Amino acid sequence: MHSPIKIQDLTGKVVKSEKNPFGRGGFAQVFKGEYTKDSVSPPIVVAIKVLRPSYDVAETNKLNAKLLREGRVWSALKHPNITPFYGVCYDLGILSTPCLVCPYYKNGSVPEYLRVNPAADRMELTCQLATGLAYLHSQHPSIIHADIKAANVLVNDRYEACLADFGLSRMLETSGFTTTTIGGTSRWMAHELIILPDDYDDTEQNTSLLYTTATDVWAFAMTVLEILTSRIPFVHLQSEVAVILAIKRGGRPLHESYPEIRDSIWSMLVKCWETEPGRRPSMNELSQFLHHKLAKERLNRNH
Repeated sequence: MHSPIKIQDLTGKVVKSEKNPFGRGGFAQVFKGEYTKDSVSPPIVVAIKVLRPSYDVAETNKLNAKLLREGRVWSALKHPNITPFYGVCYDLGILSTPCLVCPYYKNGSVPEYLRVNPAADRMELTCQLATGLAYLHSQHPSIIHADIKAANVLVNDRYEACLADFGLSRMLETSGFTTTTIGGTSRWMAHELIILPDDYDDTEQNTSLLYTTATDVWAFAMTVLEILTSRIPFVHLQSEVAVILAIKRGGRPLHESYPEIRDSIWSMLVKCWETEPGRRPSMNELSQFLHHKLAKERLNRNH
């Protein structure tokens, strides 16, 4: 089991430094703020995720307990490609809704960073993401991210890719704290998440069991498309419905839509999209493969 760790309660130590959010998602608004650790240290610039409230008290209590559970796991993780989690505070949201406190990275998410820096080393960012996800999967038991996409990968102040939001997005989507459904994420969703039996019991516990290291691997490969080309998965399909139908029929992204990706990398991505989850490579294998490619690329650049 993961070692138990007490989640930090930062109530009273965190303030918003800007009135308007700089980001918003299906379940939260994100504000820039400052976290004062103690009376001698200078304030740390942070991102504060203020969750959308549920007006159901029982639902609120349930989510608080879940957040603390997830937060304990996240707080225990120490890795250069995992965004650190500082803790929660309860005095900045509505109805004592918990707010999540993480570092603020001025470079933003990978898509934002690449828009401003199109010539950045995309292969290196891909390798860093692979390393971070392999680290999550190597924990005992494995930690499943369950929402891998470029928008959930930040670029830190050392220009390294850092995974953010793992577990939380999926967890919040099964609660009263959000109105979003899987809509909008089907481009990254594995075949087995889309092909559910008619008698599937959509309880929270069952939903969490659907997510595995193999569903993360599928989503990782979709995210590689985004990082290497700045185009979304299934870019040739306009609507979410078309994507879902394509996946159900065995369709996958088309290589011709991403001509920058060389054949050897594409072959690896195709393996990640195997219909049978057990046939997909592990993140450890993918990380080693990509690092080998990066080393080879750098060698060729220097000659």
